Amino acid sequence: MWHTETVKYGPQTLLTECGNRGPDERLAQPSKKGTPQVVKQKMKKIMGKKKGISTILAALLLVVIVVVASVIVYAWATGLFGGLMPSSPSVKEGLSMDSYKWDVSGNPILYIRNVGTVDVTIESYYIEEAGQTKSGPETVPGGLTIPVNQVDDLTVTPTGTSFSWVSGHSYSIKVITTRGTQFAFTVIAA
Repeated sequence: MWHTETVKYGPQTLLTECGNRGPDERLAQPSKKGTPQVVKQKMKKIMGKKKGISTILAALLLVVIVVVASVIVYAWATGLFGGLMPSSPSVKEGLSMDSYKWDVSGNPILYIRNVGTVDVTIESYYIEEAGQTKSGPETVPGGLTIPVNQVDDLTVTPTGTSFSWVSGHSYSIKVITTRGTQFAFTVIAA
């Protein structure tokens, strides 16, 4: 039989539970039912040898999960995954110069190959030396269309009396297509 009795100790109240003890024993031997040692023993019996993670590790793990989730959402929202996934082939202009030579009048003839995925029409060109434009833009009469994987020649003829080729100097020929793409090729004057 359990008895509950309240004993006043100033502002605090002590509630003790006693078993089959007499009235004198009730205050002398408090119950061990709720002591920390008993609670620990019961937890060990329930949990066995399992251990949990600390609060700091749990908070750190949650922060890492949130950051990773945020990066994934950001990448998806900005379309980064679309750039990483294979897509349909796009239209691309590409020109490369196979070689060049100087004609009898002293102008370079460029042999240009179309390495892109579409036919390219050269609309104009200009000549630069040391980053300064020396001649041009010069219009290619009728445009020069180069089919894909084909080579065609372009004779670069500067206009105006102020420009002349100087032997041994390096020049950059900048070619402009009808789509507005620019390609630069370097020649050294003979």
